[in-house]
Amino acid sequence: MNSREITTQISKAADFLNLKKWDYGASFSNDYSVQVDKGEAKQLKASQKQILTIRVWNQSNLVGITTTSDISESGIKKALKQANIASDFGNKNETTEFSPLAKDPIKVKEVKKRNPVGIKKLLKLLRGAEIKLIESHESIKSVPYNGLSESFFERVYANSEGAFRSYSKSQAALYLYARAEEKNKKPRSSGSVKLGYGADDIDIESCIKEA
Repeated sequence: MNSREITTQISKAADFLNLKKWDYGASFSNDYSVQVDKGEAKQLKASQKQILTIRVWNQSNLVGITTTSDISESGIKKALKQANIASDFGNKNETTEFSPLAKDPIKVKEVKKRNPVGIKKLLKLLRGAEIKLIESHESIKSVPYNGLSESFFERVYANSEGAFRSYSKSQAALYLYARAEEKNKKPRSSGSVKLGYGADDIDIESCIKEA
């Protein structure tokens, strides 16, 4: 489900449970990263994370909070029930309200976003970069520290009064840390880091040159 669908599901479940006042914050992310060692894959990672924090106000205006990673229809309904139960133990000396700015219009900044290229392409790009860096100078014997990663995330806030905020972004990073060895000299190391909105935006050649 996307963020709009999740908000609709929460609203429907709240109506079914007769919960008049609620809000939630959500975070979703997909991360991919690779490391290599002399052309061989050293570490490949892919992870997906999703978490919702839901607040419910009961008839006495006390607040209950729960957190869940289950965004299915049944998971959302269960989370609302748990938050409602927790509200019976809310602090009577502290009342929490929605921000008066929650529904104010905001200026949307144009954000460059990319689609994931996938583990296979990340591995291919990093292998190529490692080989080029080692071949760039006879003293460079290895690239012991390296990595290429992509991250995609979204943050969401919505409440029962119709407020809805969302923000999404993608980012990628490449780092190459080379080790040089020469006869009768101490080993030397240096590296470079490059960032971009996606793996295809990263200037790999300049990263190799800087390292």
